Amino acid sequence: MPAGVQPQCTTDSDCDTSAGEVCEMGACWGGPPSGQFAAIVVPPNNRADLISTEIPQQPLASDGDLATLAVGGAITLSGRVEAYCASPAMCDDTTIAATITVTRPSRFPGGPGFTAVATAADGIARGTDSFSIAVPPTQAGDGPFTITIVPAGTGAAPANNGTTSPAELAPPMRITLTAQTDMELGTLTLGNESSPVITGTLMDAQQAPLTKYRVVALGRLGDANAPVSEVSTVDYTTTGAYSITLSGCSDGSCADIVGTISIEASPYDPSVTAPALYAGAIQPASGSQTLSQPANMGDPIQLAIPIEGLDPDGAVTAVGGAHVIVTSTYQPGVSLGVAVLQADVETGSDGLANVSLLDGDAFGSDYTIVVIPPTGSSLGVYDKPLALDGSPIRLPARLALSGTVVDGDGKGIGNISVTAAPSLRYQWSLDGTGQSLLAEIPLASSSTDASGEFTIYVDPILESVWAYYDLEFTVPDGIQAADWTDTEIAIPRDPTNTALALGKEPIPATAFMHGDLVDAAGLPLAAGELRIFQIPTDDSLCTMVANPPASCTIPAQLLGHGTSGADGTVQVALPRSPEAP
Repeated sequence: MPAGVQPQCTTDSDCDTSAGEVCEMGACWGGPPSGQFAAIVVPPNNRADLISTEIPQQPLASDGDLATLAVGGAITLSGRVEAYCASPAMCDDTTIAATITVTRPSRFPGGPGFTAVATAADGIARGTDSFSIAVPPTQAGDGPFTITIVPAGTGAAPANNGTTSPAELAPPMRITLTAQTDMELGTLTLGNESSPVITGTLMDAQQAPLTKYRVVALGRLGDANAPVSEVSTVDYTTTGAYSITLSGCSDGSCADIVGTISIEASPYDPSVTAPALYAGAIQPASGSQTLSQPANMGDPIQLAIPIEGLDPDGAVTAVGGAHVIVTSTYQPGVSLGVAVLQADVETGSDGLANVSLLDGDAFGSDYTIVVIPPTGSSLGVYDKPLALDGSPIRLPARLALSGTVVDGDGKGIGNISVTAAPSLRYQWSLDGTGQSLLAEIPLASSSTDASGEFTIYVDPILESVWAYYDLEFTVPDGIQAADWTDTEIAIPRDPTNTALALGKEPIPATAFMHGDLVDAAGLPLAAGELRIFQIPTDDSLCTMVANPPASCTIPAQLLGHGTSGADGTVQVALPRSPEAP
C-alpha cells in the first residue's frame, strides 16, 4: 500500500471470500467475473524491438494473480515500391511514395486484430529498401497478413506544383503472406504490362468535354466482402479525356478485383457547381466508358439556409458549427449513369449554411438536407427533403438521458465520464445509408456532477429506426473501481417523449487483478499496457437485426486495462458482473 494509505485488509476474512478474493499487501485481490477472456500486451513506443502480442485465452485466477505475461519480439517486412514502366529506357528505377498498411485477423473471436501503417519513401535508388514495418511473427492457426499499398497523391485535387503524383502513375496493390522471421519482400511493382486500362471522355449535355475532374475506379480488392475502395490510378483530366489503370496481377502474385467496378468522376474546381458522375456494373477489363452530365441541370443558385433550434428557455437560436450536407441524385434508368450533386459545408456563428446548388429539373426537385449538430448539442439530427426557398431548418430536440452514479452505500460519485455509444443492435438495424449517417454523428458524452448526476442528449430515432445505446462509464484516477458499460438501453418508442430517467447507476463490484509484464528476453517491461477482453459467446444478435455485416462477428468487449510500473508489475480493475457482450 502507498505510504499513508489505510490498508484495505489484513486477512482474507476482510475481503469478499465468497467471490474468491484474497488479502495481499493490504489489498483485496481477485474474485474475477466469469466467462471467456483474452488479452493483448502492448509495448511502450520506445521499444521498437517488441510488438503487440495477443493472448487468445487468458485465465483469470480467483486470487487475482495473472502471473507473467510476455510481449513478443517483432519481425520486420521490408521492401521497395516502384511503378511499372513500359519503356525501360525512360525509367529511373527509383521508388515512389506510398502508404503501406498491414493487417491480420485477431487470434481470438471478435478481437481488434493487428494493424500497422508505414510510409514508403520516394526516390530511393535500386539496391535500397524504401520501407520497413514491424509485425508479429505468424504462429500456428494465424491468418495471413494482408498488405495494402496505396500510392501517394490521391487527393481531391491535383498537386499545385505541376508534377505527376505516384497515384497517377500506379494503381494500388494488395498481397497476402505469412512470415515467421524477418522477410525481404524485394521490389513491389504496382501495375504491369497486362494491367487493364479504361479510357473514356467526360461530356456535358451538349457533348462538350468536361475539364478539371478527378477520375478513379471503385471496387473490391481480393474479397467480395471487402469494403469498396479505389482500385485504379487517379486521373485529373484537364481535357475531358481520361485513362486509368486497374489493380491486379496477371500472374496471381497479388489480389485481383472481385466483381464489377464503377467509375467515379468528381469535379475539383471549387468555383464550378457541377455533379459527380458515376458509371457502374463495369467489368474490370480494358475498355472505354463515356460519362455525361444530364440535361436540364439549370443554373447555379446560392442559398444561405438558416439552421436553428430552441434553446432551453424556448427561444429560437442560430446553430453554429453544424455539419450540413445537401444532396440530389439524378438516375434516369437502371443501366444508365448516375449524377450526384452535393454541397458539404459547416454553419458559421450566424447559423447560415451557404451552399451552391443547381435549380434545373434534373436536380431541383430531389434535394435532401442532412444537418448534424455540433458535439454536445441538445439538438438532434435533421434528415429531410429540401425546398430551394431558403426557409429555416428547425432542428428537433434530442432526448435527455439522465441518471445518478452511486457507490455501494448509495452515495453519488462525481467526475465519472459518461458516453452514449450506439449499440450493435441499433447500428445493424439501419441500412447502409443509415449506418454511414450514424457514423458521422459525434458520440454524446458528459460527466457526473458532485452529486453523481448526469444528463446526456441522444437522437431517439434515425431513418425510422428507434435507437439503442450503450452507456460507457469511465472512472478517473483515484477512484478504486473499474470502468463499466450499461448495454442495450432502449429509447421509448414515443415521438413525444423528450426525456428518459434511468435512476441510479451503481458502480459495479470490482475485481482487482495483478500480473507481471516481461519483454521477449524475460526482463521486466516498464510502461507496457495490458488489455483484458471478454470473448462473446452469444451471436444470436446476428439473426435479430435487419442488416448484420456479411461476416457477422460480435466484437470482444474491452473490460479493463492497466500500465506496468518500472518493475513490470501491472494492475487491472475489472467489473465483476459485466454485461454479456
